[in-house]
Amino acid sequence: MLSHRITQGINHSPGRGNVHDTDGTVKGNSYTGAVDISVRCLTRAQIRTLLARLAEAGFAGWYRKDGQDGWTGPPHIHAIWAGCRLKPVLQQQVEDWLRGGNGLYSNSAYQFWQASAQIKEKVEKLYRAFK
Repeated sequence: MLSHRITQGINHSPGRGNVHDTDGTVKGNSYTGAVDISVRCLTRAQIRTLLARLAEAGFAGWYRKDGQDGWTGPPHIHAIWAGCRLKPVLQQQVEDWLRGGNGLYSNSAYQFWQASAQIKEKVEKLYRAFK
């Protein structure tokens, strides 16, 4: 079960850089395509496996670790569900993931893990259906 690892979903904080604010509504309920997932007690291999499983399910995701890929903050997985309408900042992150990027403002190559071409194609198809 992954649900106990979710540390952030929708967040209406007015703070700069909040990518977890509303993307849209479904039946009057707000949603965001972004989710943060705890990696506490997971090995690097387990984190890679989790990223792979998320990608197979339609998520673009990155392991965020302080000091890597230009990230500062607590370690976690930041993932975006590609199967819904997304605000521009999340669209940019998904597109960067599809290119092998880190999804951050630095636009650098993501070094920790890459999905296979087949999985990227699957996520892209899902993403393009809602763009």
